Amino acid sequence: MKRDSTPRKAVAQSLDYASWLDALSGEQFKELAEISLKKSLKDAFSELFQDELPEEIDCQKHRILLVAPKLDAAAERIINYLADRYSVRINAVFFKYAKLGSEEILVRSMLVSEKVRAPRKPRQEVTTAPDLERIAAERNVADLVNICRKMSGVWDEVPSGYFAGSWRYSLTTEAGWRSLLRIDVSGASMNTPTGKLDVWLKCKNVAQVTSTDEAVVRSALKAGYSVLAEKYGNYCVRLQTKAEAEKFVQQLKEWASPALQNQVATE
Repeated sequence: MKRDSTPRKAVAQSLDYASWLDALSGEQFKELAEISLKKSLKDAFSELFQDELPEEIDCQKHRILLVAPKLDAAAERIINYLADRYSVRINAVFFKYAKLGSEEILVRSMLVSEKVRAPRKPRQEVTTAPDLERIAAERNVADLVNICRKMSGVWDEVPSGYFAGSWRYSLTTEAGWRSLLRIDVSGASMNTPTGKLDVWLKCKNVAQVTSTDEAVVRSALKAGYSVLAEKYGNYCVRLQTKAEAEKFVQQLKEWASPALQNQVATE
């Protein structure tokens, strides 16, 4: 929600929020909400909405709504592009106030017509380890995936339906839950060729949980690997050999090592 105009940086901000939310499970969402609310999510929901909290929370089923009195041309172009070309559930809502005699009117309008929006394609649910193992074998990346999964002894690992099948890694710290690494087993995110494996690293979060300078993390990735893309603070690295995968995992473990030693000492 913006009091004045909605520039394109507000669209980027909303996409950042949505990409973060999309990485959460329902249980992680509840945990974070209760830390923030300092009460159970069920009680807080009932107090506000006078209704029962739904039994299942699916963080991947969300919409992005920007609310503002007006929108600049760049932001309008981006929203229309995402909604029309890729069926992203994003829209802008405008409210205008008018007074006719003694009557006060609040007029609402939508940037993208809800009636003509193309239906979103359902995501293929891949949520179990056997599913991911099967896909890895079919794409001839099982060895690369297994090497990268050595990070399961360092960070929390969960199978995910994200981009048709991936392994996701995170860590809960004193500052809260942090998403760190994604192994794109299916290759759907970047149309990865068979036999090659894309991994995404969230540099800012990795730097934070490992007490490493973020510039060092970024520099190491750019110097040592083929960085294909950077989106919302994530670097995409394409691994082609077992040696590259081993090197990548070793680098992550070296960054994480001081933090792990401090955790053991504290315990």
